[in-house]
Amino acid sequence: GQTGASAYGLIDNLTFTLNGNQLSRVDDAVSTVAYGTNTAFVNGASAAGEYAYDANGNLTKDLNKGITDIQYNVLNLPSTVSFSDGSTITYTYGADGTKLRTVHKIGSTTTTTDYCGNVIYENGTQKLLLTEEGYINLTGTQQYHYYLKDHQGNNRVVINQSGTVEETNHYYPFGGVFGTAGNTQPYKYNGKELDTKKGLNWYDYGARHYDAALGRFTTNDRFAEKYYSMSPYQYGANNPVNNIDVNGDTIVVNPNPNGLIDNVKMFFGFDTKYQKDVKADLQQLKKDDKEIGEMIIELEKSKNVHSITRTKRGESNSSGFDREKAKKDIPQGSIINYDPDVKTDINGNHRTPRIGLIHELQHSSDVDKGIMSYENIGNGIPMREIRAINTENKIRKRTGDAKRTEYRGRKIPQKLLE
Repeated sequence: GQTGASAYGLIDNLTFTLNGNQLSRVDDAVSTVAYGTNTAFVNGASAAGEYAYDANGNLTKDLNKGITDIQYNVLNLPSTVSFSDGSTITYTYGADGTKLRTVHKIGSTTTTTDYCGNVIYENGTQKLLLTEEGYINLTGTQQYHYYLKDHQGNNRVVINQSGTVEETNHYYPFGGVFGTAGNTQPYKYNGKELDTKKGLNWYDYGARHYDAALGRFTTNDRFAEKYYSMSPYQYGANNPVNNIDVNGDTIVVNPNPNGLIDNVKMFFGFDTKYQKDVKADLQQLKKDDKEIGEMIIELEKSKNVHSITRTKRGESNSSGFDREKAKKDIPQGSIINYDPDVKTDINGNHRTPRIGLIHELQHSSDVDKGIMSYENIGNGIPMREIRAINTENKIRKRTGDAKRTEYRGRKIPQKLLE
């Protein structure tokens, strides 16, 4: 970033001191940043215990921002943020956690923002009407304003109804703003509201607040048990270029990794063709067979994450998981590589595409339960493959495809086929 009038270099060189997953201290070896409205880290303290957390894992202190105390409600949402100079930010929520009001008391100035559906009021006066593609300003001359977004859903440009550029934003991968022109509205990275008052620099994601300078949320992920290998404060699985904060409560159908267009479509809020095809196949499998439908629902509700993504060009359907954990019968998630456009099996024989999907879903069900068998029968066919073939044969019967009786050219004993 810009460190001087005509000089460029590091704007942050951070050292984290952690207590488990929680921050204790952050030090920055870089102190000069020329860009005045950036969201770079500010090293406002140099002491042990700069950060503190409550018993629920919620951040209660951030001395680098001058925050001495943060109070939370029963939903683990911040209710009051208190600063060392007496300034406060208070929040009011509905019973479902929807933010209704924010009150900033900064020095002698109080600003009250009310959120009434799509209408935003400031100090009792209508200010903005949010729309799907931007907003209408409700003060002065009323105009439509439109967002131009990138593949992450970040608001990069704001234009008015005449096409005049009013605001331009540039972001670091984790959401830090490193360049703006005309700061006309607060919705920035991922389209989330950025609160910069009193140097807070938090994005409001609804369930949690996010500090882009640190790449960390201020509270625990409620689905943290699904991501035991990652910090419960991480953002986007620490891969913000490809991921946006994930709910983690369903089978995740990822976009086509071979094309940018599908990536763009996903982040604009509607399904890609690939996602639609996979979801249609999953729905049809549920209708094809009751037991298979129950298995898919179990995977959707599992505490383990099971994802479906398109196979790479030239590769066959497959399931990805940790083999060592599977051999120890440790339950885990999986990644299914599936191409809904391929209508032949590995031997070149015709096969309805969703037959290949249910085969891999059976493997996912096995690893989800920790029952992936590595036992082979006499001719070397793994029992896990026989189980998957018996499951796919249920669908073959419904689709009219021939019953499968072999695995890689080897006959499966009749007594093992259902």
